[in-house]
Formats: sequence, C-alpha cells, structure tokens
Amino acid sequence: MSDGIIPSEIDKLLIQITTYKNPFNVIGVLPEDDNDTIHKKYRKISLKCHPDRCHHPLSNTAISCLSKAIKAIEDEDQRKKYTDLMEQARIQLMTELKNKGELSKINTKSDEYRQLLCECCEKIMTETELKLEKAEKIRQANLKREKEELQHQEEIQKLQKQQEEDWEKSRQQRFNNWRSFMSKKNKSLNSNEHKPIKPPKTTLMN
Repeated sequence: MSDGIIPSEIDKLLIQITTYKNPFNVIGVLPEDDNDTIHKKYRKISLKCHPDRCHHPLSNTAISCLSKAIKAIEDEDQRKKYTDLMEQARIQLMTELKNKGELSKINTKSDEYRQLLCECCEKIMTETELKLEKAEKIRQANLKREKEELQHQEEIQKLQKQQEEDWEKSRQQRFNNWRSFMSKKNKSLNSNEHKPIKPPKTTLMN
C-alpha cells in the first residue's frame, strides 16, 4: 500500500487524520510542541499518506485534512482556541483519572496518556457540537413557531378587516332598504288619505 508502512498502520493513521476535529490531534502533536516539531511531524505524515505513495481511498481526504490542520495551527486565533480546548481536556482527563484512582499509574509522557488526552479532547468537541446543533434546532423551531404565529395573527387581522368591510357594506345596504321601505310606506299612507271614505253598507228591514 505504501513504502515501509503496514496496512493496519496506515489505516489507523488515515482514520486519525480524517476523523479527528482538533488540528493538534490530526497531526499528532501537542500545543506545547514548538513550531519546528509540529512542521516536521506534518511533513512526515503528509509523505506517508500522500496519494503518490499511499494508494488508499482516504489518502486525498487525509491530505486535505492535514492542510486545514496546519493552517489552523498557524493561525494565532485558531491555535489559541484549540490550545484552550486541549487544556480543558487535560483538566477533565486528570479529574477522571483521579476519581478512578489511576492518576498515579499514568505517565503523562507516554503514548497511552497522549491517546487518552486526544480522545478526551475529541469527546469534548463532539459534545460541544451536539449542544450547538441542539441549540440551533431549538432556535430554528422557535423562529418557525414565531413566524407561524405572526402569519396566524395576520390572517386573523385580515379576516377581521374583511368582516368589518362586509358589515359596513351590509349596513349601508340595510339603511338603503329601510329608506326604500319607509318611502313606499309613506307613499301608501299618503295615497290612502286622499281616497274618499265609503259609508258602510246598510240593510233595510221589512
């Protein structure tokens, strides 16, 4: 698969590079490492997983991830952000080891400790992302509900306005009908006043 690297080793390396979120973990260095150490490690693993040497489906993705990782570390603000995350992970890991009674057994310079620190950091980042995603979903749901409520209120106002307009139109129509009725009634009364009054018929008795 690649020169001098067994398949299981390159698979593990590529999974590390393409799945980890913290750029320090992607390259496999610590924030306290100097820039020369970080760049040497970056160049070394870049050569190991380069598509020209490593014919693996993840090799191109790995190179892209490595490029993003080194750029993040070289950026002052990004480096501080991920350094703070590593420190948070370090504190959390030490607390967990202490609670388990394993703190005295761990060598903070060992690969085992570095792996535990890496996993703890990734766990924190994943949990943070999930919380942010949940918060965003809640925000979007609230916005949707507010929009629907606003639309509902607008529909009610529109309906009320239409009802008021219809009432106004019908009121005018009723008034016109009433005037027409009264006019006809008055005409009928006036007409009856001018008619002669006929005496009642009488019946002669024998």
